[in-house]
Amino acid sequence: MSLRINHNIASMTAFRNLSKVEGGLNKNLERLSSGMRINSAADDPAGLSISQQFRAQISGLGQAIENGETSVNMLQTAEGALAEVHSLLTTMRELAVHASNEGVNDSTQLAADQDQLESSIDTINRIAQETQFGHQYLLNGSADNSVGISTNTSDIELIENSTLSEGFHTITVSSIVDASQFIDNESLGLSDPTSVSGLSTGDHQIVVTQESAGAVITGDDIDFTNPLTLTSSNNQFMLSIDGATAVTVSITTGGYANISALESAVDSAVASALTNAGYSAAEVSVSYSDDHLVFTTGDEGSAASISIHDTGLTSSSALSDINVTQEVATGTDAIVTLDNQVNYIYDVDERTTKSATLQDKDGNSVTFTVAAGGSGLTLGSTTLTYNAKSFLAQLDGETKRRFEVGVTGTLSNGIESVDLRFGTGVTAGTNKVRAEDNSLKFQLGANAGQYKSVSIASMAATQLGTTDKKLSSLDLTTFAGAQEAISVIDAAISQVSSERAELGNFQTNVLESTLANLQVAHENLNAADSTLRDTDMASEMAEFTKNQILQQASISMLAQANQQPQAVLSLLG
Repeated sequence: MSLRINHNIASMTAFRNLSKVEGGLNKNLERLSSGMRINSAADDPAGLSISQQFRAQISGLGQAIENGETSVNMLQTAEGALAEVHSLLTTMRELAVHASNEGVNDSTQLAADQDQLESSIDTINRIAQETQFGHQYLLNGSADNSVGISTNTSDIELIENSTLSEGFHTITVSSIVDASQFIDNESLGLSDPTSVSGLSTGDHQIVVTQESAGAVITGDDIDFTNPLTLTSSNNQFMLSIDGATAVTVSITTGGYANISALESAVDSAVASALTNAGYSAAEVSVSYSDDHLVFTTGDEGSAASISIHDTGLTSSSALSDINVTQEVATGTDAIVTLDNQVNYIYDVDERTTKSATLQDKDGNSVTFTVAAGGSGLTLGSTTLTYNAKSFLAQLDGETKRRFEVGVTGTLSNGIESVDLRFGTGVTAGTNKVRAEDNSLKFQLGANAGQYKSVSIASMAATQLGTTDKKLSSLDLTTFAGAQEAISVIDAAISQVSSERAELGNFQTNVLESTLANLQVAHENLNAADSTLRDTDMASEMAEFTKNQILQQASISMLAQANQQPQAVLSLLG
């Protein structure tokens, strides 16, 4: 055994252990007092790095949850305004149905309906312009994606509902197949259609339920007991067709023993007068029935009229001589249904074929050539078979889709889409459109790119309705206007319903679903961060107790070690 006094190794060892225990005890006290396992980077560098990432995510998720809740409130504001627009449209439809009751309504009632309609339209416009959330306007169209046509080589007549990203996009049209339309029975007086607009492909039923007819004037009974004698003083009368300037008809003078002889002379005189005036002789035909003269226009429909009179021509009454009642008569319209929708054809020309357009209940139309008045339109039915002009279109060179002229369809590039409708002049080629993204964007995650967007179309009266007619131009003061208003308001209701459904879908399936997911992620990330950061109090308390005991033992052993060098004094004594 060696005894040294310059270096007390035992004391140094005890002191080192005491210092180590005190360091551990200080850590125990820091963790127990703060509740945190990691109080500085030195405690757990890797754990601190991971925990800081968690904390950034946790903070972002917390804000995203708040964003989502605010976004739900915004959409509910817009949806509430749309509900009021729906209510106004329902009232407007009631007004249109009331105004259509033409047999009961008078002008005062119709004016009142129109006033109330216009008041509702003003309210819809006000809702569209003033609905806002904070400083964000929701229904005035500022939140709608817009798309414009830069190059239109293929007769694109409608482009809307764009979700295209900002910038230029190409729409390519190819493989055009011409349309065809034909009827199986042309004996009704209608030829194969010359054009079709908006009608769906397939078979459509056309029925002539009332024939067309010319204007007819039938004279009174003529007494031929004594031969009827016409002289230069009583052989003239005036005839007017279609409201034009009257022509003078001069019947050959002489005696007429029967109606047949008189009818032949009058027919010749009418033909001569019409020809001299620049008309066709067939514009009016003269026949007889028993002892009555019958004047009939060659033109058919209510556009055709005839008037016979003798005012100012002679001092004696020629009309009395030939017993033709002075009057104005009009023709009879043909009534034709297209898929049970009533149409009127009011002008059938006796000389040439004319065109007539029939419409179905949705405003889709088909144009026919109508036979000349000699044949007119006769009772019967026919089937119209329509195969629309079809073609392929693709967006930004992606998957092609078949379109039909006049039918709105959606074209997609796999990610974005746009609704299109092409006109009858569609041709193959490349079209360029430019999109501007004005949609509302909602940050629904903690990281870049984790957002969703939704667009809200304008709900102004100038934007709601059919393609050709909007709410802002409705007129309930006429029967036709009231009927049209019903269809236009129905289209507007459908538009608002679609917008509400889209917002409801976004709220339910995007915002609320994302909120639920964010809340779970926020909870689990907090749990993970707690595992890294928080002190396990039970374990740390056990460690603290151990270090306390070791501290007491180290102090005791340090005292013992410091006593050892004193043994050397006994050697020196």
